[in-house]
Amino acid sequence: MLNNLKPENAIVNIYNVVGEMVFSSSLNQDGIQLNTAYFTEGNYIVKVIADGSVFSKKVFISN
Repeated sequence: MLNNLKPENAIVNIYNVVGEMVFSSSLNQDGIQLNTAYFTEGNYIVKVIADGSVFSKKVFISN
């Protein structure tokens, strides 16, 4: 589903379990590399907004 996104139109937001946005970035042609060392271990919601659609995924980050 995310494979056909146009990177110049996509935004990635990451939220912690209390709903605070802890990361936000626009996608570029190469995608995003994110250093998770600065994140507290736990669950996060990754939200991608692109082309009028919103995709969300719960992820667990461990360091």
